[in-house]
Amino acid sequence: MCGIAAYIGEKNAYPIILEALKRLEYRGYDSAGITLYNEGKTTIYKETGAIVQLEKSLGKQSPKGKIGIGHTRWATHGAATAINAHPHHSQDKRLSLVHNGTILNHYILKEDLLANNFSFYGETDTEILVNYLSHQQKKENLNLLETVLRNAGKLEGRSVFVIHDKQDPEKLIACNLGGDLFIGKGKGKQILLCSDKNALAGYADKVLNLLPGMVAVIDKHCHIFDLNTQTELNPEWDKLKLNSEALEKGTYPHFMLKEIFEQETAISQTIKHLTKTSPNRLELVLEPYRRTITRLRKITIIACGTSWHAGLVAKHFFNELADLPVYCEYASEFMPNDVGSGDLVIAISQSGSTADTLQAVQAAKDAGATIISICNVDGSAITNLANVSLLTKAGPEIGVASTKAFTTQLAALLLIASQCGEWRGYLSPNKKKALWQELKNIPIKIKEVLRSNPKIAELAQKYQTANNFLYLGRGTGFPIAMEGALKLKEVSYIHAEGLSAGEMKHGSIALIDEKMPSLFIAPKDEHYDKIMNNLLEIKARHGKIIAITSETDKQIEAEADDIISIPTCPKLLYPFLTVVPLQLFAYHVALLRGTNIDKPRNLAKSVTVE
Repeated sequence: MCGIAAYIGEKNAYPIILEALKRLEYRGYDSAGITLYNEGKTTIYKETGAIVQLEKSLGKQSPKGKIGIGHTRWATHGAATAINAHPHHSQDKRLSLVHNGTILNHYILKEDLLANNFSFYGETDTEILVNYLSHQQKKENLNLLETVLRNAGKLEGRSVFVIHDKQDPEKLIACNLGGDLFIGKGKGKQILLCSDKNALAGYADKVLNLLPGMVAVIDKHCHIFDLNTQTELNPEWDKLKLNSEALEKGTYPHFMLKEIFEQETAISQTIKHLTKTSPNRLELVLEPYRRTITRLRKITIIACGTSWHAGLVAKHFFNELADLPVYCEYASEFMPNDVGSGDLVIAISQSGSTADTLQAVQAAKDAGATIISICNVDGSAITNLANVSLLTKAGPEIGVASTKAFTTQLAALLLIASQCGEWRGYLSPNKKKALWQELKNIPIKIKEVLRSNPKIAELAQKYQTANNFLYLGRGTGFPIAMEGALKLKEVSYIHAEGLSAGEMKHGSIALIDEKMPSLFIAPKDEHYDKIMNNLLEIKARHGKIIAITSETDKQIEAEADDIISIPTCPKLLYPFLTVVPLQLFAYHVALLRGTNIDKPRNLAKSVTVE
């Protein structure tokens, strides 16, 4: 994943692009760069590392120009070096380009360019792309728009790019071949382009989602073309309803901590959004597929990372509330032959731009399946592919390690499962109503869990030097164990493994000694007695034990080294509560170990390349 920002208007482009790149830095922070056009001259500035490095290097130069393109990179093709950083220029230095995605046929294009006496200074497919367009422009004697319209369709893979031609300097060309790019209009004929519309807050009051297959010509106006038909379109612009304060940490030291504490509000807003009006919004948007839902034999969920863990929890929701088996597949391993006409596929993605998930969704759709997407970004690629798009209301999630997006996904999945259960005659309307009321009480209980933050910080102090962790659970606690282990790995760089507690004795118990802490998800549910047996097996081998329990529990108190208590709730709702202490624990361990919590090494918020 990478972040694109570009500007054209009456103000100096540099500070505006720089601020937009800072807002996009969660998408990649290996290197950054900006191209500015000023009085007939194009200048490219690039630095490795975080955007602050670029800012420091340019602090005394006062870069100027009313047109510019910028980029923050997550390295794919080529190492994270200044020479591989974007923007890239053509061999004759006429064209400058920033790019997000992958050109899968780059090696074929490169062979042709080498045969035509082109040379390359770096290792990226982006440098190949800008030279390919340069070569086609000269060979066919075209302007830049004609070049893009005639040749972009020959590029394989999902990508987005913005390009500038210094021989036609008063415009930018943007092309979406499968990704996210938003165009914002501000006062005074200012136009800003960004990979995330949240980054437009404070600069634009209208926004246009440049969809895949669209090309934009941007000067003081904006003209949109269809790449396939090469005809001009007239898409509608939306009002931009974003507050730039949502993109700031406020009084919190890190976005991750802020977003953990925002879960109380985010879940409430998600529930309200999906259940308000009568009949509820959820029922209204699913109604066209009611017959399909009543006839279902199974559901397939496709997702990656944290979203996949939400899908694993949802297996229990659909099984218990709708009598439906669920197959939860990694999007990267999804086999479209497993679904067909009449099947329902639920695709989960915080960003809506995860490449593996988008590819799997397209394959499932081609196979005839009905697609429901659960996403946190309105207008993202996945929402445009799905038959039904359900938006979570987590708000901007800037921390790379996902927290509030996960619990809002759980809320949406529980609501879908219960609605399916009612339509299938497996869950009575009264029981559904009672469950939804219990779900509406969850934010209050999350607030109670958050009061344990000081105690969890103390536990982090105790366990921060551990090199390995086991996270163990059963039932819905198993995917929560995996999610907790993932959070610890992501932000503290401690190796952690999430396991079914029942599987622990089939191999991983060999790892247990007095240096290996084990964290048990142990609420009072139907798995409690078996969890206690597994806990005792660990204790018998002198392992350190932390347990998350749902009430004052003398039995676990007698056996565990440390306990984190959460409020009681219906058993299906425990994942909302058990995951919060794990998020806080990961945060505090990382804080003590001095890692870059909001921007962990090697990671980006979502991965838009395969």
